[in-house]
Amino acid sequence: APVSRWEKAPFLLRPGAILPESKTVVVGAIHITDTWTEMGGEPGPQDRSPGGWMDQNSLMDRVAYRVARLLQAAGHPAIAVVSSNIWRYRQYEGIPSLFAPDLSHIHAATAAGLAEIGWSGLAITPEFGARCRFISIVTAADLVPTPMYSGPKLCDLCMECVKHCPAAALRKELKAPHEVTIGGKTFRYAHKNIWRCAWAEHFNLDLKSENLKRWETIGEAEILEERRNTGDRGHERGVCQKVCVPPHLRTGAPSFGRADKRIAQNRINRRYPETMPTLRKMRDDLLAAAHRMGADIAAVGPLQPDAEAGRQAVAEAPGMRTVLAFALRLPPDALDADRLGPDVAGPFGYAFYLRMHHILLRMARRVEDYGYHAASYTGSLAPGRGMAASLAEMAGLGSVSADGHFVTPEFGRNVIVGAVTTDAPVDATPPPGDIPPPAPTPAPPAGRMLALLKTLARDNLVSLFGVAPASRFDAMVEDLKAAVKESELGESVADSDPRYHGQWVSEIRRDPATIRHPRDYLPGARSVLVLGLHFPAELIANTGLEKSQQIGTYEFWKFQTAHELRFAASHVAQQLSQWGFRAVVTENLLGIGSRVTTHRGELPDARCNALEAVAAGLGRIGASGALLTPDYGPHQRVIALITDADLPADAVQTGPDPCAQCEVCRRLCPMGALGAESAAIRVDGARAAWPVFDRHRCDWSKRYGLCGAEGPALIGNKTDVKAPAGKIRIEDIAAACGQKDPVMKRRAVVLEACLRHCPTGKHGEK
Repeated sequence: APVSRWEKAPFLLRPGAILPESKTVVVGAIHITDTWTEMGGEPGPQDRSPGGWMDQNSLMDRVAYRVARLLQAAGHPAIAVVSSNIWRYRQYEGIPSLFAPDLSHIHAATAAGLAEIGWSGLAITPEFGARCRFISIVTAADLVPTPMYSGPKLCDLCMECVKHCPAAALRKELKAPHEVTIGGKTFRYAHKNIWRCAWAEHFNLDLKSENLKRWETIGEAEILEERRNTGDRGHERGVCQKVCVPPHLRTGAPSFGRADKRIAQNRINRRYPETMPTLRKMRDDLLAAAHRMGADIAAVGPLQPDAEAGRQAVAEAPGMRTVLAFALRLPPDALDADRLGPDVAGPFGYAFYLRMHHILLRMARRVEDYGYHAASYTGSLAPGRGMAASLAEMAGLGSVSADGHFVTPEFGRNVIVGAVTTDAPVDATPPPGDIPPPAPTPAPPAGRMLALLKTLARDNLVSLFGVAPASRFDAMVEDLKAAVKESELGESVADSDPRYHGQWVSEIRRDPATIRHPRDYLPGARSVLVLGLHFPAELIANTGLEKSQQIGTYEFWKFQTAHELRFAASHVAQQLSQWGFRAVVTENLLGIGSRVTTHRGELPDARCNALEAVAAGLGRIGASGALLTPDYGPHQRVIALITDADLPADAVQTGPDPCAQCEVCRRLCPMGALGAESAAIRVDGARAAWPVFDRHRCDWSKRYGLCGAEGPALIGNKTDVKAPAGKIRIEDIAAACGQKDPVMKRRAVVLEACLRHCPTGKHGEK
């Protein structure tokens, strides 16, 4: 869509507020499978169902990130907009709507010709109706526009959405309808009370609540009162999206598996006739596609309806008869949570979980492209017989051992599995027979090995790649132990109320923490690989400005960068494992980094693995403690892999100190956390100046989002707690967290002033 189609929108909701030089918005849609849509939320909107609907967000975020990187690589500035959840809940800076995103995907999909806006406010496509979710990328590329949709009306005001809304959001508290002009066309849709709409869909409150029925008005105060007095009921499957079927896709057939409900959408893509005696080609095409997506092994077998998992699968999606099961091979050392601890094994394991989850979502959609139904089940890394493991066992992929691990003939228990059920009569794969464990692929010479690993990393969009010998950390660890107060490393404040909204209830934690050496993770460690991903210059240039008020797009890039680093590291670790080497991935190798708050939870801050990157020859340490690189200044994040492979090392960078004559980060830190002193850390004959700073004062803003000026205020978060003078104790942070904005206690955003304004970045202070 050309940006001119937003000319009638408020400035802060236009593409130009995200990227001033923008010319085009690229919009894509992911179809939510019909099986999930029709069976999701049955028998009630908050009941368990198959499909993983909300976690399609993580797949869309990957797509948006990669499209933006593709455009940037071609020389076109581009900024991606997060799939969901980064909103300004309240009225903000003249924006007329509540829960306002940086850019409405619904409006963008309409502007890009993919959809029309229905009465419920959803985007309706001619191909899939309202059963889509969208991503948008704002770019300076001047692309050929897609015409606005001009076919038959996709919303004929049938009012099924009004009739079935469980929160009465389309019946009560309505204002005069919205009228939005996009590309010269005007769309009119319900102006609902979004707080009422979000009662269960976002805030997870019980739709059967007497207060929801009794209260005439639902707003922030009512949401918080209900939150104080009740527990979570669970996320609502959006009913408006479920019952919205455009006229040309309506059918008299009953909805999938339920003769009493008529919301089935016409299926026009059945590839094979009902009389087809075998679906071998379909099976082979699906398994080949799964392999291209990264699955290491796959199997197909009949669903066993009399088994416990079979009964549950059929109850959730009646008519299912076949199981397609898949496994990813795991590096054995990398996920040893008992030895490495959850902070090391957890994030890396999550990368493998998401990789499997995305394979399954894509496979389920591919099965539906053949005209059949499909539901996906993602396995866990924790031992135990779950749905995915039981279904994978039916397919003949492997078996569940006595201690709860899924075991395959090829890779033993070093796997994560997932399964897709379908009503398609897909031919079973033959039994695997006796399969000897695969021997490691012969490792190439060290130089060739390094080249192959760099290519693999680049294929996963890695911007920076360096290698340090493990021995280079000997003196570093010794110097850091003398310079860093280790007792503070394990101090943190957690919210003992796990819900996203409501009162923060502080719990002080003092976990054991020490400065660590690569050998503490992996005995026999020989090399440390450091991978980095940069932040685009155009994103930094337009973040935090008074005019644009942009913070959400930076927040998205911050957490997606962490996820993409995990994905890239998982591929590199798999390759090392295939060569017979051991590999452990860590986001904070030395243990001296901290965390930063994001909309997706706490993630590693810019100090994590910064000294490690210096040891790998990627850059210098800045006065803020962040890594400074020649190409990106402080605007990157890094992750480390420890391996027993002996790889050629990079030289440590030397030369003039880039921070010698600069005080910008110290002067602009809103917390005054940075002092002028530093400790000299030996790095292979060179010296790195590790700054002496007040860790808790820095974390006050960065980790806990308590300083409104450093980001929260830009998204309408009311949290802004003045820090006490002098040394800050962990008890001070705990008390301050109790004052967090209850609507956005876990929805803080942070724009680190020390990074934003660093002159080594292309858009720092001059």
